Amino acid sequence: MSTEVKKEIQLEIGHVLFIDIVGYSKLSVKDQHAAVEQLNQIVRASEQFQRADSAGRLLKVATGDEVYQAILERRPLPAISRLQEILAKPDPALGFYNGELRFWLGWAQKVAGDHAAAKESWRQARSELESFLREQPENYQLIEDLALTNMGLGDKAAAFSFVEKAMAVVPIEKDAVDGPSPTEVLARVSAQMGEPDRAIAALQKLLSIPYEGALAGGIPLTPALLRLDPCSIRCEMIRASRNSSPQPHQRQRANKATRRSAVSSLS
Repeated sequence: MSTEVKKEIQLEIGHVLFIDIVGYSKLSVKDQHAAVEQLNQIVRASEQFQRADSAGRLLKVATGDEVYQAILERRPLPAISRLQEILAKPDPALGFYNGELRFWLGWAQKVAGDHAAAKESWRQARSELESFLREQPENYQLIEDLALTNMGLGDKAAAFSFVEKAMAVVPIEKDAVDGPSPTEVLARVSAQMGEPDRAIAALQKLLSIPYEGALAGGIPLTPALLRLDPCSIRCEMIRASRNSSPQPHQRQRANKATRRSAVSSLS
């Protein structure tokens, strides 16, 4: 490396604060929001935070956690503004996470009702994520992002192809920690892409085991979350229809009608 290049590179030590809340996924959405706000107040009141803030040396990046929280609470507009601000000048150091943030932006835009903007965000996300896939073909989180992004774009073949790749990288039979994550993505993609049987099978497996969720915060799919999550609500509708017990002569007709309703909702 030349002397001139060395002079241009200035390395600095950065401190990253990670905070976890015990039992977070068991709290109601309202209590989750309150707990996060309480933690934020504690951090902002610390001497280190105030000193760094005064010096203008804080780097705050939106994460999937806070965007997911906004989506669950159906208040996507603040998250959209924050993500657009960050992605206007994406940080190369974030790698494929810039593409992941674009996926979240698309989801928030869809919840806000701006479907055209959501499609454009997902197209950009797919392009960015695919560029990293060539370098990281075994990165199952990156592959899951591509599955979900293609799901948003309505590309069923590509979405399922990426799901299968992620499941091959971390098979649930061999990896009890990371293996369930692609199965959750399979449940989401199947529900959105009109494959109720596959969605139900994946969902039943997930509801029978403890695991860390595929999306922000590692929150697993639970019956309560299924009623809140706009991406997985179809799974809940399908699951509810399967749990009902109509009379034998009514069952076939009722299941068909419920499935049509589940598949056409949130389109």
